[in-house]
Amino acid sequence: SKARPVLPVLPLMSTWADQIEAARGQHSDVATFDAACSWVQDVAAPQRLLPDACLLRLYAAFKQATVGPAPPRSGQLDPKKRAKWQAWDAVRSLDKREARHLYCTLVTQFSAAAAAATPTRGGQPPTPTPKPTSAPAAATELLPVTSRILSFGPSRSGAVVYRVASRWAGGGSVSTHRRFSDFRTLHTALRSPLSLGEFPCARAPFQTSALAARRVGELSAYISSLLSTACDALAAADGAGAAGGG
Repeated sequence: SKARPVLPVLPLMSTWADQIEAARGQHSDVATFDAACSWVQDVAAPQRLLPDACLLRLYAAFKQATVGPAPPRSGQLDPKKRAKWQAWDAVRSLDKREARHLYCTLVTQFSAAAAAATPTRGGQPPTPTPKPTSAPAAATELLPVTSRILSFGPSRSGAVVYRVASRWAGGGSVSTHRRFSDFRTLHTALRSPLSLGEFPCARAPFQTSALAARRVGELSAYISSLLSTACDALAAADGAGAAGGG
């Protein structure tokens, strides 16, 4: 039977659209890109470190960086080919340098998460993940410096959504909208990898404006705590990789 990927979830609240947007105006050189490709080919693929969702994003960024925009879709494609084309087409607005940066960012993010999630064998730490040349000094640089709820309001479907604003040390920022259930899903996915406790916000049978307003503060505190926990985990993974590489 096939081995199960050791990275069960995508990193912190990073939707495909968020990651594409964050890559705009950012560039990575060819040497860094080639090193990132080598990690995927020589480490991630043979060890089955990444689930299909991660591989799909890497495929799209790679194709955009090396070929350019996806060609028009012709005929009926099978589900796998359709998913690959859709992911590739989603990044058509990025130029090749921005797509290289997106690919390198994904590799650094995924490799750090995979290193943190890989169990030790025989008391020995997992094989250190080689970092691309000129990659960020630490995987924690890929996480926001701050992330908080700014407001809430109804979506087109009538459900309450929360506006989440995140800011990075380099000055970049992303604003996204999430439902309460999205935070619960995130917590469930990250609970085991990050050794989290119970989700701090209780469910309610009815959603009211007063409840949504109270959850703004609760969810902001939760995100802040989650970022701190994730930063600690990634910093520990960086330290283990540096020690092993020395």
